[in-house]
Amino acid sequence: MLINIRAFNKHEFEWLMEIYNESNIKNIKHFYPKESDPIKGLEQIKKDHVSYIENSFLTLSNTNYFILSEEDEWVSALRFYEIDTGKFYIEALETHPEKRFKGYGSQLIKSIIEFLKCLGPFEMHSFTYKQNEQSLKTHFSCGFKMSGEKAFDFADNQYVEDDDAIALVYRYCKS
Repeated sequence: MLINIRAFNKHEFEWLMEIYNESNIKNIKHFYPKESDPIKGLEQIKKDHVSYIENSFLTLSNTNYFILSEEDEWVSALRFYEIDTGKFYIEALETHPEKRFKGYGSQLIKSIIEFLKCLGPFEMHSFTYKQNEQSLKTHFSCGFKMSGEKAFDFADNQYVEDDDAIALVYRYCKS
């Protein structure tokens, strides 16, 4: 089931952090390189992540979190931005580590695409990195194409300064 969220309660944040746990662990070294205790580092990353969602991301009127739920368990999530009429951006696609390679990420994106088709023609942008083969596979299976343009991070409103970044776009033109 597709869930569209504009506000989280404490338990929902815990469920969301379970989905992002692996990325949060990887981010400890990036954001807290001097932290020697991985448990303290992970708690700080989670706290920062929740703070970003509450105090930055969801304060914007054009943002939503989309969650895919399977049997009342959250299995996949992403951040969603409406950039302009008919123009959207997705980022931070994650699937719970224990639920990977079952098509949940693709199912989440496809569910959003079907929802958006009811609104008329649109384009959805994203980007990933060449070495992230699973992300590329997921995007391509959902109908995304390489845009041929330099990757742009609509969340930060700037071009991605990494030559390995690949700009992706899904276009829907109602016939």
